[in-house]
Amino acid sequence: MATAREHLRRPHRNGHAHMRDLARDAREEAEEYASNIADRTRGYVDASRDYVNDHPVKSLSVAAGIGLLAGMLLIALRSPRG
Repeated sequence: MATAREHLRRPHRNGHAHMRDLARDAREEAEEYASNIADRTRGYVDASRDYVNDHPVKSLSVAAGIGLLAGMLLIALRSPRG
C-alpha cells in the first residue's frame, strides 16, 4: 500500500484516477490509524475497570475529590470579583 504522500511525489497521470488513488490510500491510512487508537483505548478502559473493581473506595474518593475541586472552581469563576 502506497501512502498518500508517496502518491503526491509520483508524476501525475490521469487526474481522476490519481485523485481516486489518493482518496483510497488516505482512507486506508485513516482506518488503520483509527483502529490503532481504538485498540489502545480499549486497553486503557480495561485497565481502568480492573483498577476500580480492585480499589472501589479509593476510586470513589478520588472521583469525589475531583468533583469537589471542579465545583469549587466553577463557584470561584462565577462569583463577582472585588
